[in-house]
Amino acid sequence: MTNINDDELIQGEEEIYADIFDGLLYKDLLQRELQELEEGVQCIDGRTNEPFILRAHLLTWTGDVPALSKSLNLSGHNSYKGCRFCMIKGTCHPSNKHIYYPSSAFCNIRNHDDTINMGKLIEEETNKDRKDEMIRETGIKGSTVEWRNWIILFSLPLLKVYLDKRHLQGWANFVKSVKLCLEPEISEEQIDDVQILLKKFSDYYEREYYQNNGQRLAASIFKENPLKQWSKERVFSTEGYEEEFYSPSTQYSLLSQEHKHLIKFYEGSSNINRNDLEMEVNNYGVRYGRLRTSDGQYISSCCIKRNNKIARNNYCAQIRRTIDKLAHRPNAPPQLVIVDIYGIVNYYLVHEFNHQVYMLAYVQLTSKIVEDEYGCKHFTQFRSKEFIDLNTDKR
Repeated sequence: MTNINDDELIQGEEEIYADIFDGLLYKDLLQRELQELEEGVQCIDGRTNEPFILRAHLLTWTGDVPALSKSLNLSGHNSYKGCRFCMIKGTCHPSNKHIYYPSSAFCNIRNHDDTINMGKLIEEETNKDRKDEMIRETGIKGSTVEWRNWIILFSLPLLKVYLDKRHLQGWANFVKSVKLCLEPEISEEQIDDVQILLKKFSDYYEREYYQNNGQRLAASIFKENPLKQWSKERVFSTEGYEEEFYSPSTQYSLLSQEHKHLIKFYEGSSNINRNDLEMEVNNYGVRYGRLRTSDGQYISSCCIKRNNKIARNNYCAQIRRTIDKLAHRPNAPPQLVIVDIYGIVNYYLVHEFNHQVYMLAYVQLTSKIVEDEYGCKHFTQFRSKEFIDLNTDKR
């Protein structure tokens, strides 16, 4: 974003914290560069190789709406006064309770001082009904003083019980930098102190917390508790499978048609003839309601679907299967191709056959998928049902 000189940074690292501390840090440097960009800088057109003046203007500084609402203590984007820039009032949909903001509505721009003063009034209001009414009318939930107080007053005393010394020292550097940034006036020397403290905090974070491993971003610096061991009724997996079945689960006896489909599945995956299979394949197993795929996606099933019309019933699946195009010709060498088939999952089944445990899905497949001129795929009806092995048919 900026082109700050190395001598204006600590060890030449471009770490921009201005958005966190409301522009106090790097404020002068940022203003200087924005002013330079507004006046124009000499550039070379890469296509024509000719010089020209490039001018740029900062129109707004924005971010993730929930995060901004949280940090600014606003009521959020699904409230009547959800805009942090203006006082537009939304209209609530009578059934789904979503707020719509009409573009034709006239609205006043929020004033910084008025917003601060109103936040203080809401914070001081003791009558709950009146306070809730003020929040609805203004979209302001109060002042942001609780975040400040938590960082500079309460965090260190409370965290001493839970954190090791090295974590406390790392966090203390951040607390000290925030205290300096909250001063009414801040000198050039104090800006240097803030940079040093934040650099120490950043080094601590990367050394103890991040460790250049993206998978550790969701970890906690608190002492880790041992992983909970779930029972097989809650979570199930077995050797040879990367997938997991999740509750609800129940002992399940297959219906006659389902049992025939299960026999057909084993007929295609074993060398046992059908007559023997009918005797050896039992008609019971453990039925599960959800699947966690090897890449972390969750697929539900019809047996636990919600009947709510607006509910998201996630039990549709795309199944990638390897087939032999010449299977109908016994003497021809196999010609393997990968095809995608589609269907809905009725349920998941743990079944044991021939001293081996299988993780299966009972699915109902669609008719032939047709792709139109716009690239949209569709089908006309659901057709046959069958069992698929999660170890061979991937989603």
